[in-house]
Amino acid sequence: AGLEAAAFVVAMSIDPTLVPPTTEEVVAGTTEVPAGTPAAAPPPAEPDRKCAEAIPMAPAPAAVCPQPQPQPRPRPQPQPQSQPSPPVASRSRPRGVATVSGGVDGGVFPGVSALVRIEAGVLGRHWRVALGVGHRVRTRVRDLGLASASAVLNVWMGSLRGCGVPTRRSLEFPLCGIVELGAVGGRGRDFAGAERDVAPWVALVAAPGVLWRVHPLVGLWIEVQGGVTPVRSRWTITGAPGEFRSGVGLGRLGLGLDVRLP
Repeated sequence: AGLEAAAFVVAMSIDPTLVPPTTEEVVAGTTEVPAGTPAAAPPPAEPDRKCAEAIPMAPAPAAVCPQPQPQPRPRPQPQPQSQPSPPVASRSRPRGVATVSGGVDGGVFPGVSALVRIEAGVLGRHWRVALGVGHRVRTRVRDLGLASASAVLNVWMGSLRGCGVPTRRSLEFPLCGIVELGAVGGRGRDFAGAERDVAPWVALVAAPGVLWRVHPLVGLWIEVQGGVTPVRSRWTITGAPGEFRSGVGLGRLGLGLDVRLP
């Protein structure tokens, strides 16, 4: 027995694992760890709070953002040259105007006949002056004392027009006075010895109207005319008891196109 105890002591000194575990060690860990298994690493030690407070923390480096690269400045493009706008006629300075008109005429001779007129003149802001030439288409006259006899009458006239022109936006209201001088041409028909003859033509006419400017240089207008003929023409047939005398008053309605120079 003494030898066995001595051998056990020598064996424990050589290999400590041969020492039998105590009761407390058996209760604490019942799982046997196989031989040759490496021991688990001990848990990391908690840092000393006082030491952490004593050592100042280095500030985190500031984030460096990439700087935007400067964009190349665009070269200025040459501006297209605008076409000069056509000059607008100024209403403050006088400028030329031309008018073509047509209408109906009645009162001086029997029935109603056509009247055409062309005028050219100068106008300002609130006035206009024009010279014109007109023609009243022929009219047949039968009151000459013979049942089958007749005469054909027509009028050629020159005119001088002067107007005051109130305006409102694109409308103009010309208030005109016209003096007409010309001749009445007559030719007998349907009787023996028929001849041609000429009588003077004089008329004083008032002509209010309305003109609408559809364009700065173009206008359309309507005009009403009324007037008198101080000189009345007289037509007779030699040897016949009857005669024809022209009337005193006249009335007209006309439409026209007004073209202005820039």
